[in-house]
Amino acid sequence: MIFLEETVDLARIDSGDGAFRITTRRRTDDIRHSIPIIGLLNPPFVGATADGYRIVSGFRRIAACRETGRNRVRVRILPEGTDPVICVRLAVADNALQRPLNLIEQSRALNLLATVFSDPVQMNTSASLLGLPAHPALVKKILPLCRLPETIQEGILTGGVTLAIAEALQRYEPETAVVLVRLFEGLKLGLNRQREVLGLLDEIAAREDTPLLDVLNDRPVQEVVSDPETDSARKSSRFIDLLKRRRYPYIYRKADAFQRDVARLKLDSGIHLN
Repeated sequence: MIFLEETVDLARIDSGDGAFRITTRRRTDDIRHSIPIIGLLNPPFVGATADGYRIVSGFRRIAACRETGRNRVRVRILPEGTDPVICVRLAVADNALQRPLNLIEQSRALNLLATVFSDPVQMNTSASLLGLPAHPALVKKILPLCRLPETIQEGILTGGVTLAIAEALQRYEPETAVVLVRLFEGLKLGLNRQREVLGLLDEIAAREDTPLLDVLNDRPVQEVVSDPETDSARKSSRFIDLLKRRRYPYIYRKADAFQRDVARLKLDSGIHLN
């Protein structure tokens, strides 16, 4: 691999070109505070263009240099026309071989590899060598994540949305998927509860032949979800009970009637009917 290490003007580096960006981290505090003391120990890689340079790796390092007020930065320059495979491998390796990548970063890295490897076998082999997931089934699940709406990606990053649920959400229209993520976060639903809610909502929408988003926007549902006086645990229980009653109206009508009949019997507190 051929490159030159030089100090260049920061103004010539295009930070708006995020084609090779993998990291989801935006804060630069950890780098910014060390630059005035020890400088950049690992100069970023940039690719030469007709107008200046595009970042291949080191987005946060270059951002930190700008924030410290520097005008110039030491970089490793790849010649114009460098094989895209080299650029992609550098971008992925600079991230994946230094720290564990979160799911969105893995998705970005795998999508980068997909742009230069049309053969899935070659892509998976390169992914494995670079410390990325390489099993075809897992790669298929991770690839679309970085193309999901921003709200869903944030849910994945914060842990509120698992890979299994992110995969399930891809069946829905983006607007519906975003509403579901906000619902899960607001009610603090765990994985099993999220799956239960999705199943109930799908069945209600199919049974009533109505869009799922309309089910979510119904007044009774919104009254439960937006109730400021109820904690998330009680609210989630009320919400799921509401869905079950709507999904199985006949069963719940019979159950309610049975409870009313039992109440009219005025049985001793020690007597229970099952």
